[in-house]
Amino acid sequence: MVSWSQMIKNFDKRLDIEDIEEFQLHLTKAVNRKISKLEEEYGTVSEDDMADPRDLDAYKDHLTDVMISTQSAKILGDELSILALYKKVEIKTKKIIESKVPNPKSKNLSYINNVRSILPFELETIDGYSSFNELRLLNNAIKHGGLVSNELSSKYPSWIEGDELKDLDIAYRRLLSGVELYVSTLVERLYSLSEQP
Repeated sequence: MVSWSQMIKNFDKRLDIEDIEEFQLHLTKAVNRKISKLEEEYGTVSEDDMADPRDLDAYKDHLTDVMISTQSAKILGDELSILALYKKVEIKTKKIIESKVPNPKSKNLSYINNVRSILPFELETIDGYSSFNELRLLNNAIKHGGLVSNELSSKYPSWIEGDELKDLDIAYRRLLSGVELYVSTLVERLYSLSEQP
């Protein structure tokens, strides 16, 4: 039988991402459905469908613009997923630090350097830190213009400074398990500190 305190600890170690996953699922389905309809229409529309046959090219251009706009909504959704995941980690970190570290409230825990300064261990020693840090830098890059920052590219060379952030859905999936490990390990370390005599 699991004790109440162990159940709370297990809950604290878990990063709740179901809402992000559901958002991604619905957005992807909606975008794919709309793109599919637009592509079908693009492929089947003919001069016979136009009041003036000369309007066909302009109509196809319009369909292309709508497809591009639809893809932009998907890109925005991918950005929101990165922002939401980081926000969840930030909230979880703040909550657990405030409950397990003496007098943390004097610091703004939205800043990574403040988190580092109050922990009795190095944040970089937490399993999954690299995934968390890349997520943090992606979050910052999205919020500050949507381009790869110098800090992101210097720490993670697969990103090229100044490039537009792309394939954020792939980055989200790639980073997710490491970020979940980071949260779980951070919580475990903070619990072990508070359990020491």
